[in-house]
Amino acid sequence: NMSASPLGLTAERMLFKEGEFSSVFDRPGDDEISHLVRELDLDSDPSIRVQQTVDLQVMIVKPKEFAHFHCPRTLPLPELWPDRPLLLRAAKTQVSDPLDTRSPVSFNAVPYAFETELFKGMLLVRLSDNPKCTSYFKGKARLSSVVLTGQFKAPVGFAELVTGQEFCHAVKNPGSILSAAALKLFKFLAPLLKVKLDKGDTYFLSPLAQTVQCMHVGNAPFALAPDCQVPEDTRLLGGDFATTTMDFEKRKKFFSKVSNLEKFTYDPRLFYTFDFYNDKININDFELRILGKKFDLAAYLLGQPVRVLARTMNEASGSGGYAWNFEMWHEKQTGAMCSDAACDTVS
Repeated sequence: NMSASPLGLTAERMLFKEGEFSSVFDRPGDDEISHLVRELDLDSDPSIRVQQTVDLQVMIVKPKEFAHFHCPRTLPLPELWPDRPLLLRAAKTQVSDPLDTRSPVSFNAVPYAFETELFKGMLLVRLSDNPKCTSYFKGKARLSSVVLTGQFKAPVGFAELVTGQEFCHAVKNPGSILSAAALKLFKFLAPLLKVKLDKGDTYFLSPLAQTVQCMHVGNAPFALAPDCQVPEDTRLLGGDFATTTMDFEKRKKFFSKVSNLEKFTYDPRLFYTFDFYNDKININDFELRILGKKFDLAAYLLGQPVRVLARTMNEASGSGGYAWNFEMWHEKQTGAMCSDAACDTVS
């Protein structure tokens, strides 16, 4: 099917229309997984309003001069992606101009500068098969590493800043991955995990300070490099951290209590570096490997990206701003609607 794109271009329709989600949750809140979430008390906190960051109808556009990497309504033809089959770009919430001509974020361990209403810094993405990153991954089971470093532009409470995944429409129920046993395991690993599974908003979010694998706080900028190790160093947080050397496990345990999170604030005078490394998602294949099984993420996300995000949460209004918000796409998400050969006919 052909349709006119929001930019006035001819493009092939990608992904889903709003009415096609009814088979995922026919009665939102009354499905088996929602019952499990309520039973495990995972969504007892006020709901978070997920901003519309991906249009329900996304277009693949062929002409290179119109294939802007940061327009939330379009994706360039995959043959134009610098790191094909992957694309990582700034999300709608942090792009002021949808026709921004900047290149997307590199998967080749090249720092990417960005700025939002809450944070100014750099992003570095590393994959385990990159020869430039051999010394970082050597002896580790990690498959990827996403490092963010910089300064907050205003004080932000530790209890307010969360990270994880959020979607502006439903995702496919992945069955056993969200079984009672799995959710109990997630709740044990992330005691403050907030989960919402709904036809409108879906998210898995927890406090950044309790979630991130490595956290470094310094008085000067942190130098990013393909092989850089982010040492755990939180002494400048003060309080309990000033007098006790905490490794990442102790820090995670400490911040598993809301009362401890509420004692701390991200200080705009300091430089924060976060290393989110991962041993469950094979980004090159776009597969989640967990509980002894493999899940093709494209089949479950229903036309939505994996996110690299951190956001604030206002419990009174359910809203908040973004410290950063990036979209990760895989070429296989476009394959069902448009092959290279078919798109060659798009004018």
